[in-house]
Amino acid sequence: MKPKPNSTGTKIKIARKKAGLSRRQLMMNLKSHGLDVTETTIFNWESGKTTGPTADYVLILAKALNISPKFFWS
Repeated sequence: MKPKPNSTGTKIKIARKKAGLSRRQLMMNLKSHGLDVTETTIFNWESGKTTGPTADYVLILAKALNISPKFFWS
């Protein structure tokens, strides 16, 4: 299943790469912000294998990636 170009998962991947982070680094960053996810979860979001994170998670993702949450809803 290929993710849609404008999906939350695709946006997570774009923001992660723009921040220069591996999935492992993002996972550790998210854990430091109180979100306990695995690299596999991040991979599944990015690849469209599972639905993207909840709105609460998106806010934490934005903080961890140092971007505006609006990025995910634009």
